[in-house]
Amino acid sequence: MQQKLEKRYDISRIITKMVFDSATDEEKARLQAWLDESPLHREEYNSWMKRLPEDMEREQPADVRRAW
Repeated sequence: MQQKLEKRYDISRIITKMVFDSATDEEKARLQAWLDESPLHREEYNSWMKRLPEDMEREQPADVRRAW
């Protein structure tokens, strides 16, 4: 179970790096291997790639003065 969770964490981290165009070639290869494992993985990836940029656009920068 723990190994499965660690793999999902690794994949989600790589997907996030893909949004920022900062994934290494090794990470891209691991992601591709995961995508090839199941059509459900491809659907999940497409959902992430759509949702992450939208979520980031909605995120408001912190108001530093107000925080202090």
